[in-house]
Amino acid sequence: MDDNTFDTGFVSEVHERNGKMYEWLTLFTRIGDVIQNPTLEQPKEALAELFTSNDEEHPDAWVECGSRAGPLDTISVYSSGYAILGQYAAVDMLRELESRKIQNLDKDSALELWTKLIQGRLDEIRWPNIREEQ
Repeated sequence: MDDNTFDTGFVSEVHERNGKMYEWLTLFTRIGDVIQNPTLEQPKEALAELFTSNDEEHPDAWVECGSRAGPLDTISVYSSGYAILGQYAAVDMLRELESRKIQNLDKDSALELWTKLIQGRLDEIRWPNIREEQ
């Protein structure tokens, strides 16, 4: 493994991470760049750019982890300081399994969320289910 990449273990084949089966990891930057299997620096750079921009038209960046057979897990981070965790049954995102929101994020806490997602440690992310708040 390159010291400059996440220990994802799913670059070329499916691996299990704490009960999650992921085949890929994709970073989507605020400006629309799509980065497959990013290095450790690329999410940091994407978040730094997100939190210093004042672009209301492009307010978020996100990470998706998934497989052809599902599930698809994603965390979208918004420049205004919150994130949405979405869990879907499949990559088509037609059936949402869960949606959670966390407030008061900065770039460091956002990177921590993305890292937990990438490492399959979603059980360590605690915040209210959006459906429960309504």
